[in-house]
Amino acid sequence: MAPVKSRAIVLRTHRLRETSGVIVCYTEAYGKVRLVAKGVRKGGGRLGAALEPFVVSGVVFYLRDGRDLSLVSNAEIMREFPSLRRDPLRMGYAAVALELVERLVPDRDPDAALFALLEKALGDIDGAPGGRLDPILWDFELAVAERLGYEPVLAPCTLCGEPGRPDAGFAPSVGGVVCVECARARSVPSLARGPAAGLLLRFARDRKSGRLSLWDLPPEAIDPELGYEVAELLRRHLEAHSDRRLRLNSMSYLAQMKRLDPAGQEPGRHDEE
Repeated sequence: MAPVKSRAIVLRTHRLRETSGVIVCYTEAYGKVRLVAKGVRKGGGRLGAALEPFVVSGVVFYLRDGRDLSLVSNAEIMREFPSLRRDPLRMGYAAVALELVERLVPDRDPDAALFALLEKALGDIDGAPGGRLDPILWDFELAVAERLGYEPVLAPCTLCGEPGRPDAGFAPSVGGVVCVECARARSVPSLARGPAAGLLLRFARDRKSGRLSLWDLPPEAIDPELGYEVAELLRRHLEAHSDRRLRLNSMSYLAQMKRLDPAGQEPGRHDEE
């Protein structure tokens, strides 16, 4: 059995016996894989550092057909994101991106474009102004929905096909915009109206049309409370169409970090050392 190599981003780690660990990675060439790293818990070192979240590493491993776990042979860091390790708020946003991929993507289903989206999201979170972190995460969540085949319908009405009216809402349960008449006639569950739904729809439409700049958004887009509501709508959409519960531990951590630092971190890029 010959070893294989791929660029990889660690999504999650957990203990396996006293000194070893199981490393869940999303790899560019092989998709999501579960790797055994022997001795990685003894003292870290170069191998241990390369098998931690928030870096891109080149990982060499023995891919075993028909087996859940493959053995790591070597790993080295290829790209680092310094702010993700030293800024707890940014770490929280990045952790949500990692956990979404870990929960939503099946094993060994490679998608190089999704890998590139995840790497880009980590880079953007690492260096963006603090007030832009919410839109970066929204953008990533919408991109993931597209790659997995459940992009939200933005117009017209998902149910009747009529052009949406200004008072139409967003219904995660049916996958997009729903007009008032359909919502009333069909008792659509989880219909959201108001500022959060309007902001999400405007954001998604501008993003789809190419008019969106993540660095030039209206002030309401960075309001912490509104940002939380938009994030919740996106989570519910992903949950409804992936048929998986997404009560993410990372979202709880991020919410806690936001309460501690609601203004975010400025300036936009970390200072050069």
